Amino acid sequence: MPYPRYRAYDRFAALTLRSRFSSDSEDPMQDEYEYQPTEISTSVQADGLVVVHVYGEVDMATAPDLRAAASYHLAAGRNVAVDLAETTFMDASGVSALLAVHGAARRVGRSLTVLHASHRPVARVLQLSGVTDVLSIRDPDLRLS
Repeated sequence: MPYPRYRAYDRFAALTLRSRFSSDSEDPMQDEYEYQPTEISTSVQADGLVVVHVYGEVDMATAPDLRAAASYHLAAGRNVAVDLAETTFMDASGVSALLAVHGAARRVGRSLTVLHASHRPVARVLQLSGVTDVLSIRDPDLRLS
């Protein structure tokens, strides 16, 4: 059975957002930023662990898709790992989604593991929110202070 593929798009995903400042301005926000749509896909390892791969941003528009993808496999009785190696941004909505999935996993006797959470966009929000003590995080490069 093929696993479902999830895509989350903001309605402005195709737009390039540019800061418009005068040339005299020394504002650090004058660099270009191009929104990349978030893609969530799943793969199954040989031991049956389902890995949910997150590419792009996890915010209030895309966190429900992360929660749905992980919950789908938990409901099927599988352990789940969320791979954040390609996640470029995460806010409190993403943390909330991870905590919700963690709670759901515990209720059904399964586990949730967070992988590759050491890069700055993800590590900082996880550390500031204090969830590094709650979630099972497997990443040798993550320094918990």
